Parts: sequence; C-alpha cells; structure tokens
Amino acid sequence: MLVLNRDDPTWSFVGYTRADALRDRALIPADFHMTDGGARWLDDSGEEQIVESLSTAGKDEVRQALTTAVQTEIGTRILADALCDFQAHTIHYPGAKMLVVTSDIREARKRSIELRNMGIQAEVATSDEPKTATSAIKAFRTQVNCRVLITVAMAYEGLDVPAITHIACLTRIRSASWLQQLFARATRYDPKGGAWDDQRAQIFAPDDSLIRGVIEKLRSEQEAYALLPEEEQENSTSRGGAHSNSGGDLVPLNSSPSQVVTYDFDSWQELQLIRMREAANDEGIVISDSHLEALRDAFADPVQPSIPPPVSPKQQSLELRRRIETRVRQMAAAEHIEERTLNSSLKERFGKRRSDMTVDELKQVLLFIDGTTQ
Repeated sequence: MLVLNRDDPTWSFVGYTRADALRDRALIPADFHMTDGGARWLDDSGEEQIVESLSTAGKDEVRQALTTAVQTEIGTRILADALCDFQAHTIHYPGAKMLVVTSDIREARKRSIELRNMGIQAEVATSDEPKTATSAIKAFRTQVNCRVLITVAMAYEGLDVPAITHIACLTRIRSASWLQQLFARATRYDPKGGAWDDQRAQIFAPDDSLIRGVIEKLRSEQEAYALLPEEEQENSTSRGGAHSNSGGDLVPLNSSPSQVVTYDFDSWQELQLIRMREAANDEGIVISDSHLEALRDAFADPVQPSIPPPVSPKQQSLELRRRIETRVRQMAAAEHIEERTLNSSLKERFGKRRSDMTVDELKQVLLFIDGTTQ
C-alpha cells in the first residue's frame, strides 16, 4: 500500500515504481505510436498559418498546430491506425476494448460518425450528456460486443476496465497528471486477457513536442503514483487544471500525416530497432546500435516535410462562417439577447449576408466581433 502522508508517524511510506509494478506483473509494457505531420489553420485574425511538422513546431505555434492536427486528417489517421491494430488484436483476444479521447463533444460526435463509416459502432460518453454517458460507460464495462468508447476530457475518470488495450489520444490536453491517468487505462494487467507476456498497451497519439515532454517526464520520474487507489488518482488529476491547455481561438483547416514511429515506453527505443536487434541476436549476429540504425535507414522511405495542401477559398469561407456563428451564439448567451438580433445587426453593418461575403469580408466581420467582445 502506498501512503502519501509522510509526516504522520503512525503511517509508513512504501515506494513502488513502475519498474516494480512491471516486475510484479501488475502493469504491462506499452507501445506508443506517434504520428507526425504538417498542419494549416487560421489564427485569431483570420490569417493562414502553416507548420511542416508537429514534432518541430515552435513553442508559439505548437498548441495551435496540435489543435488543428487532432481535429483534421492527422486525427483521422491516428484513429484509423488505432482501429486497424485493435481489430487485429481482437482476433486473438475478442474481449479487448478501445478508448478514444477527444477534446470536445463536437469532435466526439465527428469521430463516432467516422468509426461508423469504418463499420464500428462506438458508444459516446461526455459530461454534456450525463445520463447517456452513464449508460454508455456501463455498456462499455459490461457488454462484450461494446468494444469502443469515445470520451471527452475527464469523462473517462474512474473508468475501471482492465480490458482496455488500445487508446487513441485525439485531445490537445497536455497536463502530465491527466495524460498519466489516460495512459493508465491501458497499462493495467488484465487477468482475462491471456498471459502477461502477451499483453502490451497500444497508445496512438500525435507526435508533438508537448506530449513528448510529458512522456519524458513520466519516464524519468517513474513515480510511485502508478498504483495509487483509483479515487486518489482522480482527486489528484482533477486538481491539475487539465482543461486549461487550450489551442486558442483558431479555425483548423487541414493537416497532412507524414510518418508514424512506434516506441517502447520504458526504453523509448523504436520498436523496429528492438525487433531488428532481437532478430540479429537470434541469428548470432553481432551488430552495433549505429550500424543497426544505418541498416534501418537504408531500407526506410525518406521522410519529406509534410505541408498540407492549400485550402480553397470556399473551404476557408465555410470555416470562417462557422467560427462567426459560434461567436454570435456566445455573444447572445452572454448578453441575454437573441441570435437573430445580432445577426441582423451584423448584416446591417456590413451590408450583406455572410453567405454572400468573400473570405476577406468574413475576416473583417470576425475582427469586428472579437473587438466588440474584448
């Protein structure tokens, strides 16, 4: 048992690291599938911004790039890769479960439709719909045929389902304690999941510098937090302000996946290199790490910068109009007036309907709204 109150002489402290938990087979190893790529979005002023790579995006743009990525093509690629690996896994373990975590309810519904188009019926559990969420979580926990659950932000808290083997991380939240909680959903040993040696958690996520920083922190600390009682984990996480890490007020346009690299969590070595090393050892071949990496690179496809394709004026117009509509709803709620009143005022001020405006005119409307609400 792990007790955090070290100042009380009537309590004792027993350290228990992830390494200890792996040795005792209470936790299982984890593979991280990291997807990189470029992203394109409209910033607060309606100007288009581009990064070639999530992993190399600067600190001033990484959150915006990440928000764009998880809502567009990179997010779709992560979800598809996770689902493909999950379906292959269920051939050998039909009781496996998959968890998909998004940033908001709109994204949850969008991903639910994508999964349905892939032939998968997923349950959706969000705090916006508590009754439906309770029913969805119960079905996910108890029904064998309910294999995929989509949640938003902290909706997964307290979700005790050892059968979870796969996680698709489509959220922009980068709180270390929050992500540790998320990863822990898949890293617990499942007594019904076969031999411990055959169990590995599979986590699919964007390859942004923020999540890499969190993973490095978790790996270096190897905290005794790994096996805290569930309620203590929830309390410590809920105090962490996980919802504060937003991507800003932007309009995601598109993204372009470039490469996926899989790492073993505990060593943070590429899984491909680990398997190549194992194959070499089996054949009695002695080879250095540098030569092993050179061999891998010789047969790998070169990675090119991944710049998303240009977005048409029509698509930019649709995204800007959607953002203006959101802002109008927010203003109407804040000022306790009807949306149609605000829309009429905007039409009168700018002389035309938004559906007839050009991209530049829509940007002016957006700037006007933002200036009015500041």
